[in-house]
Amino acid sequence: MAFKSVDEFADQYGRMTILVYGKYRVGKTTLALRIAQSGELVYMLSVDFGLRAAVFNPGPYRNTLVVSEAGTMGELRKDIRDISTRITQKVAANKDGMKRWIIVDNLSHLQANLLHECRKVAVSGEFNPKIKDAEVRDMVTQADWNINLSLMMEVVNMVMQVPCNVVLLCHEMREKITGLPTPQIAGQAHGRILGAVDVIARLVRDENDNGQLIVRGDDNMVDASGFRGDPNLLNDVEPADLCLLRNKYLVQAKVPAQETNNKEKTNG
Repeated sequence: MAFKSVDEFADQYGRMTILVYGKYRVGKTTLALRIAQSGELVYMLSVDFGLRAAVFNPGPYRNTLVVSEAGTMGELRKDIRDISTRITQKVAANKDGMKRWIIVDNLSHLQANLLHECRKVAVSGEFNPKIKDAEVRDMVTQADWNINLSLMMEVVNMVMQVPCNVVLLCHEMREKITGLPTPQIAGQAHGRILGAVDVIARLVRDENDNGQLIVRGDDNMVDASGFRGDPNLLNDVEPADLCLLRNKYLVQAKVPAQETNNKEKTNG
């Protein structure tokens, strides 16, 4: 991979990557489908088969939603490469990566599915016959989780390299120590994925059953939220609208850089 100038690097990453998590049936898939309803093109990697809205009423999504229900790691690799080729060609032609999306629905189910893939990977080496069965089981379990981490990060890295917006949906769980809500991703994959995205938001519903995205919570409400860049880019709570969130995050984030470039050109 060749080195890029900072301008080329900025152009390539003129998009938003976000992890949205929340309780079961809070509306995460519905939130993602609203992007397609708005007219922007969505490629969805559906792992939990939660696309009931699109199945029962396909009309609003007929020209804007493309779905993959890959069941194995090999199928996932193939479908992500296919999506990457399609989007890269489109972006090269008209530079509209900001209005194209990849959605993974969802990471919690993906991780569980990939544990089955771990069983297909042969772990080389022989166990010492003096080691107790419980210790052998622990070592095999550790090997499975290491393989699972590798597969999870491979999927996430492949998706994150596509030049478009990326939405990673995830269930919610409670941390054992603090009891606070956090994305339901087990093991080391939890920290690595949270550290890779631009925005982490928790989807909740208010007293009127309207969806809200908490993008910056306090320690008493949510431990996993926040975003990169200027703290004034986003409010603590934003409407449940990913296109609106994208517009605020990206458009405002680009203004200072554009102003700087204009000043440099004027002074030059």
